[in-house]
Amino acid sequence: MPLDFEEEGRRTEDELHWAIQQEDTVNRESRRALREIDENRKSISAEMDDLEQQEEQLLGIIEGKIKPSAVDLPQEEAQDFKTKLRLRVKGVRGIAIEKARNDLVPIEERIEALRTRTRGLDSKAEALESVTAEALEALAGLQQVIKHQRGIIRTLRSETERLSGLVALFGWYDLEKLSRKSFQEIRLSTTILRAKRQSVGKRGEDIAGIEKGIDEAKKDLRSTLGEAYEAAFIPVVLKDGKSPRGRRYLQNELTRGDLTNMDLAGKITRHKATSRKADRLSSVILNHLLIVEESMQRIARLCELRLYTIRLRELASAYERAALESLESKSEMHRRILSGGAICTNLQALEAELSSSARELQQEKERAKVTLNRFRSDL
Repeated sequence: MPLDFEEEGRRTEDELHWAIQQEDTVNRESRRALREIDENRKSISAEMDDLEQQEEQLLGIIEGKIKPSAVDLPQEEAQDFKTKLRLRVKGVRGIAIEKARNDLVPIEERIEALRTRTRGLDSKAEALESVTAEALEALAGLQQVIKHQRGIIRTLRSETERLSGLVALFGWYDLEKLSRKSFQEIRLSTTILRAKRQSVGKRGEDIAGIEKGIDEAKKDLRSTLGEAYEAAFIPVVLKDGKSPRGRRYLQNELTRGDLTNMDLAGKITRHKATSRKADRLSSVILNHLLIVEESMQRIARLCELRLYTIRLRELASAYERAALESLESKSEMHRRILSGGAICTNLQALEAELSSSARELQQEKERAKVTLNRFRSDL
């Protein structure tokens, strides 16, 4: 029968609340009882101090350390005829000693009675502290068991929800068959991912080869023009790479559309370069105009092929990321399927642990109640 986790959670919290309340009550009642014992000790101590002073006075008279006088006799005795007669026979000291001995007996008896009471209070305080410690220990043990049970219930709830999620996703399907199927899907996705990565790598190699071809074409043009390449071609035709066409040439992004209506001959003959060297070497470019135009067309074609191949690589990279995400998703699904068996095993162990914890909690609560009754009886 499935557990009502809400009800179990409330019941556990109620048990913990009861244990904490009892702990507070024990501490409060123990402090109150110990305060009463301490107040009784103080009262007895004050009376003991007074009696001990009287005892010391009487012993001083008996031992002769204190000289008695008529004032040490009761007033009615001091005026009595027989007392006057005794005074002649024994003297003041003798009668005072006799009286001191008679008065000393009840004082000593009272002092001993107070000492007995003090020992009783000490024993009571010691017993109270002992039973308080026992009660607090029992309540602490009970709280520990309750918290452990609360942890089991929370873990059990979490695992049950995980299993419910698997059931909602797959139904009551054979987990072994599902795991085999998901493993086959992972193998297929791994193969696809490997192919996509190879495609990205191949496009990268193609781009590197095209860029090498562009560099060779530029090198051939530089070799043909010689000094005029840097001194006239770059400044005059490409405006030192500051024009849009010049930037695209230098960045290997030139297109054949950039060369349409370029009018290389007009640019060279009507250029606005201020460098004398450019003026002097512009004739070299005119003499090799056909070669320059053909080289530029070749470079533009290669640049267009490079840009196209870069877009193909970006598309291949997108396919690679999609294949990787698909593999990760299927791997996660495979882990969830494999976890199904472990969840079922874990649920069985948790249910057994919960049952054992419930019995332990009942035992600890009974023990706590016994110690609480003993504690209250000792107050």
